[in-house]
Amino acid sequence: MRMIFFDVAGISNPREEPWIVVAGVILHPDLQWRLLRRYLLDMTEAYVPPEHRANFAFHATELFSGGRVFPRERFPKEWRWRVLDELLSIPRRFDLPIVWGRIPRAEIEVGGRLANTWSVPPVVHGQILAFTVAAASAEHWMNAAAAPDELAQMIMENDDNSRRFFRVTQRYLSDPQIHEKFDSEYDAFKLSRIIYPMQFEDKTDSSALQVADACAFAIKRWCMKKPEAVRFYAPIRPFLVAKIRNEAWLPDVLRGPDGKQFS
Repeated sequence: MRMIFFDVAGISNPREEPWIVVAGVILHPDLQWRLLRRYLLDMTEAYVPPEHRANFAFHATELFSGGRVFPRERFPKEWRWRVLDELLSIPRRFDLPIVWGRIPRAEIEVGGRLANTWSVPPVVHGQILAFTVAAASAEHWMNAAAAPDELAQMIMENDDNSRRFFRVTQRYLSDPQIHEKFDSEYDAFKLSRIIYPMQFEDKTDSSALQVADACAFAIKRWCMKKPEAVRFYAPIRPFLVAKIRNEAWLPDVLRGPDGKQFS
C-alpha cells in the first residue's frame, strides 16, 4: 500500500502566479510514515516558537516571504529559507518519488483556449487539469515501480472550494464504465491502481502534506523562472517521476513553449 500526499500551488492572483501546480509525494507508510512523522515533529520543535507549535504546519509561502508565525523582523530571510531548504531535502532523505502537473493560468482565464469550457471557476478548472496530469503520473509510477498487487491511496489537503471537483475527477479517471466511452487516446489518464475515493485532511505538524506543499511551491517558482528557483527546485529534481509515456497526443495546452510535454 502506498500513500500519495497532494497539494496545490499558484492559485492566488494570476498576475503574480501564472502557473497552477499540483504536486504529490509517494510514501510507503509501513516503512516511512513513522520516521517522516518524527522528522516533521522534530522540525516543529526546532524551528517553531512554542506558542505556535500546537497543530502547526509548515507552509512554503510563509517560509519564503515571512508571515504570522515567522515575521520578517524576527526571522530573517536566510533563516527562513534554510528551513525551507530542509523541507525540500525530505524527498532525498526518505527517497520519496514526486508526481506533478502544471497548467498555465493564461489558458484557463478569460480569453484563454480553455476558458469557459467548464462551469467552474478558472482557478478550480486549472487545479483539476494539473491534478489529472499528476494523478496519471502516479498511476504510471505504480505500474513501473510498485509491487504488482499494490494499491495507492490519495490524500489531498482540505479545501471546501475544490474538494468535490477533485473527487469527481478521480471518479471519472477510475470508473471502468466511463473508460469504455473514451477513445483509446485517453488510456494514459486511466487510474486502476489508486483507491477511489481520495481522502482529505488538514495539514498538521506530522502530515506529509507539508512536504507536498513545499514541492508544489518549488516547482511553481521554477516554472516562473524566478531568480531563486534553482536553489529550491534542484534538490527535488532527481525525484520527479518521469513524464507519462505516449504523450504525443496531448493538446497544446499541456505543452510548454519549447514543445515539450508538461509532466
